[in-house]
Amino acid sequence: MRKWTAWTADIKPLPGGVVGRLVPILLALVMYVGDVWVGSGDSFGKYGTLKLALPYLPLAALFLGALPGAILWLACICVIAAVGMPGVLLAGLVFPSVIVVAGCCYLLPWRQAVLFPLLCEAVLFFLYLLVPNAPLFAVVMVGVFVAFAGAAGLSLNAFRRRHENSAKRIEALEVEQAKIRANERTLLAHELHDIVAHDVTIIAMQARRAEFVDDQKKLQRFWRESAILHNRHCRIFGR
Repeated sequence: MRKWTAWTADIKPLPGGVVGRLVPILLALVMYVGDVWVGSGDSFGKYGTLKLALPYLPLAALFLGALPGAILWLACICVIAAVGMPGVLLAGLVFPSVIVVAGCCYLLPWRQAVLFPLLCEAVLFFLYLLVPNAPLFAVVMVGVFVAFAGAAGLSLNAFRRRHENSAKRIEALEVEQAKIRANERTLLAHELHDIVAHDVTIIAMQARRAEFVDDQKKLQRFWRESAILHNRHCRIFGR
């Protein structure tokens, strides 16, 4: 079960935070109020106003995410087919379908994003065959807008995936560069340690030899060589 649902963790949230999530609800509410204002629900008789809200439910469901919006769009088209596929509801479904399908194709993982518009078209065509006297023009209009919205959403999805892959490659390069710099610092520290250890050993040996040398010229040469080594250490370590 976890294997089949693991892809849900890759669904992207709506951009814009809380404000971005409120936009679909506001759009759905504005369009629904506009349809009620012009009296589009009068042709449905009783509960006409409630039926008029069907096309806008998937758009409002985007507030919860791409997956609820996609599921509710499929459920909504099935309910519209159950009431006879009236042209008013199909016409009202056009604009919400554009936003829902494009948004879902943008936010879903690539494989599911490709399958979703195909599933929408298949369900729409199957329901058209089942419902007698369904308005062909309205069904075709919904199908065409779903196709265009799916293409637009997939294009945005591909752009987002390229951007994410580029960001991951840049992050991997930065990590690799940090490792290289750390290795170089470690190697340099080892080399400096070897140099210092070697020079300190020479200074100690010369100091030990100086205890048994009475020749002043040799002593001066020992101290001069020791001073040279000391100055080199000072230049290396900046002191």
